[in-house]
Amino acid sequence: MATTFLEQTRSLHEDLERLERIIVKDYKQEAKGHKEKLQQNHRVRQRMDEMQQVARKLMRVYDDDSEESKHRKEEIAALGASNPTAVYSKFYDRLKELREYHKRFPVLDVSAAEDDSAMLSEEPKLDFSGEEGLGRYLDLHELHRTFTNAKFGRQCDYLEYLGGLADFGSIARDKKLARPYRQYLQQLLDYLVSFYERTQPLAQLSKQLDRIQAETEQAFQQGQLPGWEDRGVGGPGAEAADVAKQLSVDLQTFDSVDELETMGEHAAQAVSSNMGVLAQRACWTFAKQLLTGPVGGGQPAPSPRAAALAGCA
Repeated sequence: MATTFLEQTRSLHEDLERLERIIVKDYKQEAKGHKEKLQQNHRVRQRMDEMQQVARKLMRVYDDDSEESKHRKEEIAALGASNPTAVYSKFYDRLKELREYHKRFPVLDVSAAEDDSAMLSEEPKLDFSGEEGLGRYLDLHELHRTFTNAKFGRQCDYLEYLGGLADFGSIARDKKLARPYRQYLQQLLDYLVSFYERTQPLAQLSKQLDRIQAETEQAFQQGQLPGWEDRGVGGPGAEAADVAKQLSVDLQTFDSVDELETMGEHAAQAVSSNMGVLAQRACWTFAKQLLTGPVGGGQPAPSPRAAALAGCA
């Protein structure tokens, strides 16, 4: 019967209240066992998502800058016309619409209460693997294999891996900044977020992640983050030399120059130290092609001064 915009708005408010009543009814049912409690929480989560969709529509209705709000104001203005004759004509027009509606749907009984039993007896699908045991345990076997086979990891059994899962400070810095470790961390984060959302559907994970990120950034700036006590800058003198010595950079693990720059000044020193001879040869070849033409073209070799101008001396 939502033939007018105001009637549609009223219907949205009614849907919102009905969803609230269904949630209250669901919680009045006693859930026995872990599986039933988990299914109940997922049902409530689904009702809350539906409430958010309805609430977003109502927010657009009451937003002064939206098209929905303009329609609402026009309809209200039409109902309160200054001309008394126009007011009565509007009233009879609406009455005519109501009569036509009930002629099309003569058996519609609006006095009976809606049956919510189907929504209260829903059994949402619980997407868990056998190892997860309906959310009782983590299933990190695939990530364990990745860790034991990677350069940044080590050989260890599954229980030992679980015990040191949060020990990120034990990983060397050059391995932390490399692509394989970043991919491993992203996979670990994605799994933990997915597991938390499946086991705690009513929790506000986004707020918790924002809080953790703020605490981590603060600890990093204060030099209290394990493995990053120097805030990624490195110490002076011998300490800096030790850091540079520990950095054994694999350029294939970086996607761009910007990623390599995140390792800092010592990484560039390590790259120069490890690849010095190869870089000199490549630079000499480039200078020879630049100043005298292609190698093997019968042209004379460049002088040391010319090579110096090319950046190779």
